[in-house]
Amino acid sequence: MADLKLSAFAMAELMRVPAERRIGPVIVSEVTGLPYQRNTFRRLWRQIAREAGIPDEVQNRDARAGGITEAYTAGAVPDHIRSAATHGDMAINQSYDRESMDKATSVQRARLAHRASKRTG
Repeated sequence: MADLKLSAFAMAELMRVPAERRIGPVIVSEVTGLPYQRNTFRRLWRQIAREAGIPDEVQNRDARAGGITEAYTAGAVPDHIRSAATHGDMAINQSYDRESMDKATSVQRARLAHRASKRTG
């Protein structure tokens, strides 16, 4: 879980969806109106990535590693990063933990503060 209000990019994209359609899944297939099947999304992502000039060795999942790296560099609490990334033996249990949102928010805030400090310093 993540607090999308802390992501300017995600919020800008969400604002493109009419308010009355912001219930339930937002990223859905234009064909079915349902969330994409994993393989369909992966195939479409690769097609778009190639059109954008992104090399084949770069995968959609690489953004996760980048986010984790940025969080560590930003000084986020390691256990919070692990929780936000849903890594470790307790990943499934943590997805039900009410504190997981707070930990993910903590990671996002640390990343935003780190980016801001790089712009001003």
